[in-house]
Amino acid sequence: MTDRKRKVDIGDLDGKKKKRKSRFSDVPPTSADGGVNPLTGAPFSARYQTLLAQRQKLPVHQFLEQIQDAVKQHQVIVVEGETGSGKTTQIPQFLTLLNAASDKMVACTQPRRVAAMSIAKRVAEEMDVQLGQEVGYT
Repeated sequence: MTDRKRKVDIGDLDGKKKKRKSRFSDVPPTSADGGVNPLTGAPFSARYQTLLAQRQKLPVHQFLEQIQDAVKQHQVIVVEGETGSGKTTQIPQFLTLLNAASDKMVACTQPRRVAAMSIAKRVAEEMDVQLGQEVGYT
């Protein structure tokens, strides 16, 4: 039973300390129309491309593959990182795209209503979707 509650360092999932470059570049699929959003079926906007370049510079981006491995291996994961590293905005998007073909949902908690509203707005912009459709808050 104690094995279920253990701290997993996503930087050391396989027991070896090494930095792996993520296979998930977050780049939209290339096609003649410049990429289609898998959530909406519409082409990605120019604003999406601008935000994507900013997102790829966030520290959490280099750990996306390790996060995927951790989610596959464990029922619950806890991610710890510095303020502004992308934990709140990037990980839910990544998990949503991993589950895009299924009917699973990703939920985030935020203790302040105003923060929840602004985060939902930002994530919707970054995902190039309409607030209240694929991304929302209650």
